[in-house]
Amino acid sequence: MLKVQEQASELPPRVFIGSSSAALPLAHRIRSLLAGDIRAEVWDGDVSNQLGDIILDELLLNVSHYDFAILVLSADDLTTSKRKRKESPRDNVIFELGMFMGVRGRRHVFPIIVPGQAGDLKVPTDLAGNKVLHLDPDRLANDQGYLSEQVGIVKTAILARFRQASLSLLPSAALAHGYYHNFLVPVSDHLSAGETRNPEGAPTYNSSDYDFNIYMPANLVDADPKKRDLTVQRLGLKPFAVGRQPSANQPSPRPYPFFVKPEIENGRTQFVDLPTTIRTSYDIINLALRDGLGEKEELRTLMGDQERLNFAKAINLLLRGPEASFPNKVRLWWISEETPSTPGAQHDAGKMGRATTPS
Repeated sequence: MLKVQEQASELPPRVFIGSSSAALPLAHRIRSLLAGDIRAEVWDGDVSNQLGDIILDELLLNVSHYDFAILVLSADDLTTSKRKRKESPRDNVIFELGMFMGVRGRRHVFPIIVPGQAGDLKVPTDLAGNKVLHLDPDRLANDQGYLSEQVGIVKTAILARFRQASLSLLPSAALAHGYYHNFLVPVSDHLSAGETRNPEGAPTYNSSDYDFNIYMPANLVDADPKKRDLTVQRLGLKPFAVGRQPSANQPSPRPYPFFVKPEIENGRTQFVDLPTTIRTSYDIINLALRDGLGEKEELRTLMGDQERLNFAKAINLLLRGPEASFPNKVRLWWISEETPSTPGAQHDAGKMGRATTPS
């Protein structure tokens, strides 16, 4: 069965957590403390038997598809500088730190420093000005609530900065821009003018009393036109089209096809579109993963989810922009597959769409 749920007003930020192998247990504890409002994942790739260029490619893809990064800088090495030996983090962790700072910016990277027995670590001076968390090793070992308290500081900063974050410059942003200007705007104009291209007997509507609903696919693969048509059938949607009628001067003006729910809801006609343009992102992801990373299905899923969320975020930003002039509501919804064991799964697929807004 299909579930259609209105898009949450705030999407969870994605956080990359990197560390040395020795500090992985601490990295996983940090991830568990961020769970809930944040989707955090620990990168624990084993670099011991992989070529450097493959690891670099994978890291570059991760940098592009996470909103924030937390790097655990622990006392794993000894470095001699100016004839003084000091404990220092592993070079690969510093390298990851620099990559994220260079691509995502300082405000999106949070170093967590864990000093060793000899005191403070030797860390890059470029960290000055960042929100750097220094953990006390003794309290970390003996105070169960200490780490939760300290990670809470970073969590608060991530959520605050995420609400201020700009749109990610991914392929989905360009696709959303084209979808908005080349589909949503002309459809709104034609609906407002009453310019329909439907056969006789098609549903009628009030040009000032309707909602336009965008149903986002559960994954990029489902944005395929054939799978979209199957979803339309399962949801009981009916075809609808707008556009100017043919004339002598313009015998074949472009039609704009989408769908309509057969029943009026709250006195308003419910139009629906399932954008297939986002499928292009799937093709681009496959192109990016073709060399050596094609077997990384978890990375493919991560990138696909990021593209879907970024597309929705771009649409919402455009709808709230100063040039937007839609006389009726435009809402985004998520489609997902629901099993009979899932609470609320007793709904019939043909009656879905009356989803409640998440609290």
